[in-house]
Amino acid sequence: MRVIIMAKYVCFLLMLMATYAIASSKTYTIEGKLKVSITPDVVVSVRGPDGRQYTGLPRGDGVFKVRGLASGDGYILEVRATKYVFDTVKIDISSQEDKLRAMKLTNTTEVRINYPLELSPLGTITPFKPRQPYDFTSILRNPMMLMVGFTMLMTFALPKIMANLDPEAIKEMQATSGDQGEPAKTLQLLPEWKVPAMPQIK
Repeated sequence: MRVIIMAKYVCFLLMLMATYAIASSKTYTIEGKLKVSITPDVVVSVRGPDGRQYTGLPRGDGVFKVRGLASGDGYILEVRATKYVFDTVKIDISSQEDKLRAMKLTNTTEVRINYPLELSPLGTITPFKPRQPYDFTSILRNPMMLMVGFTMLMTFALPKIMANLDPEAIKEMQATSGDQGEPAKTLQLLPEWKVPAMPQIK
């Protein structure tokens, strides 16, 4: 009789151990979808509470699965892409309720979101600054071009201005310019300056 009781007790312990082993070895899968055109550089990365990294590659329709996760809190999901920026998501896996809970991480709070995940990009990344088109107005702001333009304007406009002037005014201008062209006459008009004699030192 005692042998039968001991055998039942041992079987019960073995069943408990097997159940615990199955429960502890059970893994979970994070599922979701990216609402963006998928390129080969897009990767879904999950960092576990122990620092272990898990990765999953999305399909062409954006659906992804990250497998092999044990139960626990504090899984961090990030989408790595060269052209897009996504929200960071925190995921808690409960073995008792056998379900996953997802929260979007912001700067100060955690926002509960639906599961399975549906993630849209926050924006795009520009890896380089686009080249600015050539500004033709910069030519007009160049001092050298302003000088050249003024010279050309005077070259074409001055003859027309002279043609419309009074002949007497033209003669006066020519006389004035002729006087300026003779340095001797100009010097005669200047007052005489007497330089004082330097005192002699004895």
